Amino acid sequence: MAKVGDGKKRSSNRQQHDTMSLRVHKHEKQTFAKIAEQQGYPTLSAWHRDQLHATGDMCLRRRQMIVGELGQIGASIVALAAQSQNASPDETHALARLLTKRIHHLQRDIMKEVTDVGKKDS
Repeated sequence: MAKVGDGKKRSSNRQQHDTMSLRVHKHEKQTFAKIAEQQGYPTLSAWHRDQLHATGDMCLRRRQMIVGELGQIGASIVALAAQSQNASPDETHALARLLTKRIHHLQRDIMKEVTDVGKKDS
């Protein structure tokens, strides 16, 4: 196996690395970082990478995150249905309200993204 600095040829299966630089104003970087965090990206670079690979209105990672959230909401609905047989009406209503808030929050986030995308194009 080749070692750093030995001058030997490297494997063609090796992962390729390169960097890209982008100059932005400080406030732009802060805005991008805030958007990346709000959308659940672990790093600003991960958000940039997803934006560069985007082919439509919403990036693949964001769509995957939405599908995951919908799955969690669905599982919570199933659990609510199972618990509602043994729980008091007040407990059932409280759980239903929490689920409604989660759904509303997700819907608002999606609609904001779609609206923001439309603004970029005009």
